[in-house]
Amino acid sequence: MYKKKLIYRLFIVCVFCLCVQWVFSQSEKNTGSVNDKTYDYLLNAQWDSLILNGNNLLANSVDYFYLRVRMGVAYFTKQNYIKSISHFEKALTFNSGDYYTLEYLYYSCLYMGRKSDANALVKKYPEIFKDKVKSFFFNEIFLDCGINNSRNNTNPLIGEKNNHPNSIKWTEYNLIKNISYAGGGLSYSVHRNILMTAYYGCLRINNTKQIQIFPHVLSDDYKLYQNQFYTNITYRAGRGFSVIPAFHFIMVDYATLFSTYDTTERKVIVDRKGITMNNFAASLAFDKKISKFGFNIFGTISNLNNARQNQFGFILSAFPLGNLNLYTFSTIALKNEQVKKNERVKKNIVFDQKAGTKLFNHLWIEGFITFGNLNNYVEQNAFGVNNTADPIDFRYGTSFIIPIKKIIISIKYQGDRRISYYNYFDNSLKTGKINYRSQMILGSLSWKL
Repeated sequence: MYKKKLIYRLFIVCVFCLCVQWVFSQSEKNTGSVNDKTYDYLLNAQWDSLILNGNNLLANSVDYFYLRVRMGVAYFTKQNYIKSISHFEKALTFNSGDYYTLEYLYYSCLYMGRKSDANALVKKYPEIFKDKVKSFFFNEIFLDCGINNSRNNTNPLIGEKNNHPNSIKWTEYNLIKNISYAGGGLSYSVHRNILMTAYYGCLRINNTKQIQIFPHVLSDDYKLYQNQFYTNITYRAGRGFSVIPAFHFIMVDYATLFSTYDTTERKVIVDRKGITMNNFAASLAFDKKISKFGFNIFGTISNLNNARQNQFGFILSAFPLGNLNLYTFSTIALKNEQVKKNERVKKNIVFDQKAGTKLFNHLWIEGFITFGNLNNYVEQNAFGVNNTADPIDFRYGTSFIIPIKKIIISIKYQGDRRISYYNYFDNSLKTGKINYRSQMILGSLSWKL
């Protein structure tokens, strides 16, 4: 009886071992066949077949280091850098120090514009990226210059009799003639996860102040200067995730004629004054890249032109081809402004749409359009501050971007519709407004060190 039980148990164990051996032999046979196919696709540059076969394997829970590397190379060759990043990052979970994979991942991040991720790889693996480790910590230098020409050159009230030559006793009107701008800055790495930017810019606005004290006209040409200091920090908090605080300080300085109409004395008081103002804008943004989309949530606080503002907004970016050959950025922001403490808060919604595409090997084109009143509007992580006297309520434009090795040249055209406000006395104190258009040309150069 005992022998029969022993023989039965031995039989069961043998059957179990044979089954296990058969299962593993089939698995090894299938995996070996898969390896041979993907490797052949790689050698023969059959990228579509490799991707199709690889996705089928992943769908059937087959996953290993070389499969991920080969799929990453296939997507990289087809310039789908978003997909290649995903596969190379997964490959590194199997072998975290593979030079081949890290090199491809670095360039995938770089070609997708994810500079903080690429920089983090260089800093984390200096022995692998010896040729990319710099003896100095500066990453990039950039320069900007531009000019804005205004079509607003006439005060419609001055000299206009309007069939009531004595009705308009006084008017004060400011004409913006043109705006010129120049600036420069640099970015530098202070840590493998921290990239810092510092920038200085100078804005000069040529104005003419016109004051009518019927029937006489006073005219004063003057210049307004804005010295601007800007800095931001891009902190890489994780793969494709960044936290970006920024601060912009602006010093405004000008001197011109100012006038007021004394309704009691029925006379105009004119005085020359020098004005200095310190404005600032601060922002905090959270940016996350997920597959072919980017999500950015931001908030700003500012004190511009003796008023307080705050903004909250959202940016949705999309890269349909998995690279920078086609992209869109959609921005919506709610701006709140309060001039005096007890005054009602003014609310305004701004919407901006930008799209870009690659035309040729060394030429990209972008187009953009913005709706909403941009008076004291803060954008681009507080880098762009719209604090000029005549606010923009509609803008559009296009940019041509030319990358040449480590240098990127950008030429931007922008058309604006602006609002100009003026004060006058016509039996009572009144405020009027005029819409006019201006055009800007801005040239930029960035040099990656």
